[in-house]
Amino acid sequence: MKLSSKILSMLMIFALLIGLSGGNFVPQAKAVETMNNNEKIFDIARAFKDNAVEVNEQEKQKFITQLNSDLQNEVVKPNLNSNIELDFENLLISGYLSGEEKEYVISVPYIGDIEKGSLITIVYNESGNLIRTMEYQFNDFNKRYGQAQIWNDGNLSFNQKIDKTQYDSDISTMSWSCMNDCLASMGIANWVLAAIAIGCAAACATVVLCGPCIQGMGLILYFEFDYCMNKCF
Repeated sequence: MKLSSKILSMLMIFALLIGLSGGNFVPQAKAVETMNNNEKIFDIARAFKDNAVEVNEQEKQKFITQLNSDLQNEVVKPNLNSNIELDFENLLISGYLSGEEKEYVISVPYIGDIEKGSLITIVYNESGNLIRTMEYQFNDFNKRYGQAQIWNDGNLSFNQKIDKTQYDSDISTMSWSCMNDCLASMGIANWVLAAIAIGCAAACATVVLCGPCIQGMGLILYFEFDYCMNKCF
């Protein structure tokens, strides 16, 4: 698959997240506003697809080294505890043009006592200067509730308790039900999918945060979605 097609597929994950969450997080009175927001999100997705660029091995090593340095010097400070750590083995990097500047999105998953889909996204410019960070954590409290938190540049910008029972019902069509079951079998909880959709929708209030949110999540969950899409559709 060509890079541009892969980026588009990853960014379309946001639309799938909305569908898989059943739309339960969207109040009925805001349906028109939500449709307008979705169109904005798709415009951003198309823009990322059009501006996607290859990242060669030399560039990957350069930015992995830069990230390690920034972590050591606490320029990048993830909100970790003794039960959570960065999964560098599954780190992913993508590149895109922002105006005339090339930017690099690094997504690093979290592993440990945390839900799959939790990660930190770091954006650098060509010179290796840090542009922004976005961090997503999904924690399972009990059978009914989970917690979704998002940090922008180290500042907590989204902190919401999720009632998981809202997302336990089956999806209405056979294909979506298959997709839901497939993703669940790969360790991605239904309520986490909904929380990602909610969090990215909040981030998409600004173009600056929307792109990295969608792209960062798309990078990490791309293989699961790609496998399940091929199986179910």
